[in-house]
Amino acid sequence: MSIKLVMLKSGEDIIADVKEIKSNEDVIGYYFDFPLVVKMYQPEKPTLLTEDGSNKEYS
Repeated sequence: MSIKLVMLKSGEDIIADVKEIKSNEDVIGYYFDFPLVVKMYQPEKPTLLTEDGSNKEYS
């Protein structure tokens, strides 16, 4: 088992169990077993919420 994060030319990030497909000794392709698309988001401005109701924005 070889879990890898793969960045495709299309711009997608995939995490999968990657296996090589071989012909004789040459690698001719890859097999992605149980692939999942990885998407990461970051809020524009982080905000700290406090119990007293005041909010503080960080930049």
